[in-house]
This record gives sequence, structure tokens and C-alpha cells, in this order.
Amino acid sequence: MEILDVLRVEVGGKGLPHMPTLDEVIGNTSYCLKEFADKMDSKIFGQELLTTNRNGRDGIQHMFKHMKANKYKNADIYAIGAKFEKSSQYYDVKFVDGRNLKFIEYKSWLPNNFGTQEHINQFIAYLREIESLDELNYVFNVSKADISVWKSKFKTIFKNNAKDIWNCNEGVFKKIIKIDESGNLEDWEDLYDFFNDKSLTNNNSIFNFIKAN
Repeated sequence: MEILDVLRVEVGGKGLPHMPTLDEVIGNTSYCLKEFADKMDSKIFGQELLTTNRNGRDGIQHMFKHMKANKYKNADIYAIGAKFEKSSQYYDVKFVDGRNLKFIEYKSWLPNNFGTQEHINQFIAYLREIESLDELNYVFNVSKADISVWKSKFKTIFKNNAKDIWNCNEGVFKKIIKIDESGNLEDWEDLYDFFNDKSLTNNNSIFNFIKAN
């Protein structure tokens, strides 16, 4: 099957309601293959781009659309779709050294399907690789749900997994100021209390790593 035939499958209003039009798919794909083909893990092609797998292609187009819109260039990117050095988990995009933003994880899930143990394990793998949440972006598909939904999802993830999340890299969270501004977080119980506090809003800066596009 030719690549154009693959891209035509179930787009342009005939398949997933959240998929872009055929012209957008071709534009996004052409840009990213030209810029990043040498930076992509082979699974990007075999599993997600050049097959008729709906979920994989939906996710890859979400990523390609954002990367094209932000005009990322080959020189910006260290690797795409590769495995963490300290984990069996995979990341989506890793930037070259010297940038404030180190990783982007793209998610094009429906809300009910996000928050599994696999997602939590991957988030922990990201946390092991950074010194601050400012170095990580999670970019969700806004056509699936508003950003407030994704912030609420992460609030639940933090609250239900506070100890594991804290223990994987406590230095990230010791920089965060308590809700009552009495000082910084000191242990995993403080992290739990932070996300269990009824006065915590989606406008809190701890959620700044969550984006929707």
C-alpha cells in the first residue's frame, strides 16, 4: 500500500471524528518526515504511521500537527519515540541539551481511557529524567476534552500515587510551595495533602506542564 493510500484511510470525515482532514494529514506528515525522519524510532513508521491502526494514527497526527505548528526543526530534536535510558518506557519527543523544555509527551486519548497504571508508570519515567516540571510538557488533544479535564485527571493521579511519585524524584517536588504558603513540600504526605486540598484550583502553577492543542 502506498503512503498516500494509507493516509487516505478514515480521514476527512469518514473515520475518527477527531482526525484532521486529508490535506492536514499530508501537510503534517510531509513536514515531520522531512524534518525528523532520522530522529524517529522505527515503531513510528511500522506501528503508527504506515498502518490503518486508528489509535496509533490518531496519536501520531496529534503529535505531527503540534510539531509543525511550533515549527520545530531537526536541530531542536534529540530523538522521537525512543526508550528512556533508565526505564523500559518510551518517550515521545526529547529535545537536545540546552533547552528549557526537555520532553514532550503527546496524548490523544479520550478522558475515560487516560490514567491507567501504564500511563502512571510512563509519567514516573519522565519524572526520573527531569529536575523541574518546567522541563516537561504533556500535550493533550483539545478536540477530545478541555484542558481542565486533563488537569483534573492529573490531580487524581498525583493524589492516588503520591508516595510513588514523590519517591521517584523528590527533588522535583521539594521546589513546590504548599497551598497555605507555609513553606515548601517536604515529604510525600505533603504532596498528597497538596492535591487533596479543596482550595487547589486548576490555575495553580503545578499544572503548567499540562497543555492542550
